[in-house]
Amino acid sequence: MNQRLRIFFCLSLLALSANQVMAQKQTAPGQPSAPQKQRSMREIVMMPVVYRVPGMDQVNVKSDLKYTAVNNPYLLLDVYTPPHLAKGERRPAVLFIHGGAGAETRPKDWGVYKSWGRLVAASGMVGVTFTHRLGYPKPLLREAASDVNAALNYIRANADSLNIDKDRICLAAYSAGGPMLSIPMRDKPDYVRCLVAFYAFMDIQQSEPHRANETPDMVKTYSPITYLANDASKLPPMNSA
Repeated sequence: MNQRLRIFFCLSLLALSANQVMAQKQTAPGQPSAPQKQRSMREIVMMPVVYRVPGMDQVNVKSDLKYTAVNNPYLLLDVYTPPHLAKGERRPAVLFIHGGAGAETRPKDWGVYKSWGRLVAASGMVGVTFTHRLGYPKPLLREAASDVNAALNYIRANADSLNIDKDRICLAAYSAGGPMLSIPMRDKPDYVRCLVAFYAFMDIQQSEPHRANETPDMVKTYSPITYLANDASKLPPMNSA
């Protein structure tokens, strides 16, 4: 599983930019380029990644599952499973943790996370995407951590119906979602088997928005580097890019 994840996550840095390049109109040498329509941020984030594997269009998707009792209509979760699984068959799961976009922007519905869910499922694992409350400039660390824990509890409690091996879960965090990796790094649950930090914040003690909006103890607690410095040998295998 680690080898597949390494390939997937390294390739995604190129995905959105490559998609934009492919979409541009080619012009003859020496000819002025036709003016390109400015894409909105919403249009950009809805673009899928370029990298594909066979079977992505055949995966099964359970959408908009309510994973928490918090009264917020955006806090929903999607599960991507491989096709043709036998009844009762369970696969390792990858939980994708988005950055500080705010729940109202519905990051789980962005093209990049839909692509990751399908990529993981087509490769034989279960992809889980969800929207949480991590925000900007106010990070809402406590609220986001509550959502991450709720999502983990939900997929483990419903592992049988979701075809998930509840004892083999990977957490993959992006950008400002990196501090959420501090949860398994601190608590060290046996069921978290690997961590992926992808262009992720690992030391928010250096981040002005975090220092301005959170207490020093909170900032230290949610800095993954705190736990790397303590005893990295006791942590799950971690891949950072």
